[in-house]
Amino acid sequence: MKTKLEIINMVANHYNKKNRAKTDYGCRYITDDGRMCAVGICMTDGALEDFKHHFGGVQSIAKSITKSGMEGSIDVLLKDEYKGHDLWFWSELQYFHDDNNAWDENGMTKHGLSKYERLKNRYQ
Repeated sequence: MKTKLEIINMVANHYNKKNRAKTDYGCRYITDDGRMCAVGICMTDGALEDFKHHFGGVQSIAKSITKSGMEGSIDVLLKDEYKGHDLWFWSELQYFHDDNNAWDENGMTKHGLSKYERLKNRYQ
């Protein structure tokens, strides 16, 4: 299982302004051209297919899982190496990815680096 810090570092090192899963309508777990958000890159192919049109945070996904009679955690949607982390962690990671001011063409902005450091400090 990947640690929270490993996941945070993966997200921080992967994204820039252009490769995030942002559309004119908001952030998606996977876009039509295959870009994925910070949570989407950790989801199984089946989960991405099920939630490809979903606009909403991981909290709303967890609620929809509970309503369908499945476990009230997003672990059922994640690849094995990403399971075992609480919903609050995934929400914070999602907020980091979704923050337009955190990214530029080269990666993280000063604002993004500040958010990244706060996340790292919280989860190290």
